[in-house]
Amino acid sequence: MSYQPRKAIHPGRAIERLLGDMGMSQKWLSERTGLTEKHISKMINGEAAITEDTAVRLENVLGGSAKFWANLDSNYRTTKAKIEQERRAAAEIEMLGDIPYTDLVNLVWVEKTNNKVERVLNLWKFFGVNSLSQIPLTQKVAFRQTVDRNLNAYALAAWLRKGEMEANGLQLPEYSEDRLLSSIRTIRRLTYDAPEDFYDRLKKILQEAGVGLVAVKNPKNTSVHGATRWYGRNPLVQLSIHGKNADKMWFSLFHEIGHIVKHGKREQFISFDKMESDEREDEANEFASEALLPKTEFDEFVSKCDFSITAVNKFASRAEISPDIIMGRLEHDGLVPYTQFAKNHAKLCMQSSHERNC
Repeated sequence: MSYQPRKAIHPGRAIERLLGDMGMSQKWLSERTGLTEKHISKMINGEAAITEDTAVRLENVLGGSAKFWANLDSNYRTTKAKIEQERRAAAEIEMLGDIPYTDLVNLVWVEKTNNKVERVLNLWKFFGVNSLSQIPLTQKVAFRQTVDRNLNAYALAAWLRKGEMEANGLQLPEYSEDRLLSSIRTIRRLTYDAPEDFYDRLKKILQEAGVGLVAVKNPKNTSVHGATRWYGRNPLVQLSIHGKNADKMWFSLFHEIGHIVKHGKREQFISFDKMESDEREDEANEFASEALLPKTEFDEFVSKCDFSITAVNKFASRAEISPDIIMGRLEHDGLVPYTQFAKNHAKLCMQSSHERNC
């Protein structure tokens, strides 16, 4: 953080000093500038600002440029405001204990510093607030009660905020539900093809439907898979990037799409490892299950009672869907133990191929 003056010095001091050096009075300055003696006194005592007009008058009488006098006043007021800001930040130091600042530093989301006032100020800038107390108000969904007691609400709020920041760079057309639904088959096929640039392709497919997609690495103690909310006039899907099983990643994506299709624009949803029972979450799960692997197709496969990796791969080829999704459904439904396909599950990293670090 750059150096900040500890004291704001009003430009009236410079005027007073210059008058003293010249041996002139405030009355003399009043007569020369056309300003009242009362106004000159207030200006020297820091009670009146140096406006553009006043700056020009001082240039004519005392010398120096109008810009010089205007800058003196502007710098004074900016310094005064920053000193007041630091005072307010110092009053919030106790709140730092709830926020995993070091984790955010490791993610390169905030600057590293041991100065607690600077930490508060850095967090204000990151969250786009002017008080740490505003974080629960601006990221309400992060502070809802969840089953996982180890979840850090501020870490989750930071993850959501980073998603918003990433979304600012998206150029999205008007949202079209029809276009989104018609893209389901294309995305399903993408799970099977699994190209190196799958994330870029996926992002483009959703973008054409007016849906934003961002992938953000989650801080510790969040256990988050994804989130859905409307950002401006477009729905935004946010997913975790770290390499998790492909079936979980694809299910998370379709789960969030389910929220977009089935639930209101004002609703915000977050998907965790542990979730409380909720009708809307159940609806999103049902949508994801059916969109990825229709029940009729899956039931037909199950009826043959062959859950070998060979059978899974053959079914995946016919259905043009990732075998991981089939393995994940078998595991979820208790038809096979989780250990059966442990070595077969692929990992996916939700980042562009040129920027992957997971």
